[in-house]
Amino acid sequence: MRNLLAVMLMLVAFPSGDSAAPQQPATPAAATARPRLPAVIRKADVIYGRVQGSALLADLAYTETQGLKPAIVYVFGGRWRAGSRLDNQGNWERLARWAEAGFFTMTVDHRLVEGSPAPAPYQDSLCAIRWLHAHAAEYGVDEGQIYIIGNSSGGHIAALTAILGDNIDAYPRTGGWEKARSDVRAGIAVAAPYDLNTLSWGNLWTPLAGDIQAARRQASAITFLRWSGLIGFLNTLPSSPFILLRLMT
Repeated sequence: MRNLLAVMLMLVAFPSGDSAAPQQPATPAAATARPRLPAVIRKADVIYGRVQGSALLADLAYTETQGLKPAIVYVFGGRWRAGSRLDNQGNWERLARWAEAGFFTMTVDHRLVEGSPAPAPYQDSLCAIRWLHAHAAEYGVDEGQIYIIGNSSGGHIAALTAILGDNIDAYPRTGGWEKARSDVRAGIAVAAPYDLNTLSWGNLWTPLAGDIQAARRQASAITFLRWSGLIGFLNTLPSSPFILLRLMT
């Protein structure tokens, strides 16, 4: 298996109008009205896993459509120690827009490191992906089109998921759905760190036992990249503006 990482650039083109064109007569409002978008269904406080008696929660947004839908799992940022599933980029308005665009969307909470040390945030996010695979038929999700997106520390989790995946030798499965699939099509990391040993707040990723430096290397996406030119490029960035990491077979 080899890893492919590409920077995504989004270009938006605006059509130019012709000021010399003759003016057309007004069209009745009913004829120009845009088609109504399908209603977005929202489910809040969905339990996607349980760890040591505590529930792991998610919010869902989706529409009832024919055929299978791609899915987005969103992980919030907050240096693994603060925030929640509806903070910053993962808020309800954004989920609704993604749902209107045809995605099944899921924004997840994870345990915070000051109460549950690393690698708890990563293990919980992987549990959310397994939950989604296990419930794909119920929600009409295409299991081959599941994407994980995150910003800041959530971007770190998205990048590590795309590069390392659900490596049970590195991180035991917790939270439930141990027999479910755990793969994603791609991870989208926004303003994410890739090397925890050189990160100014990387000391927050501190397991209870073992070699701390080795644990941070294992939790760094850059550790698993083999293309030296790409590693050199990433080392010049304190964080990425927008990076897509995709597993290729």
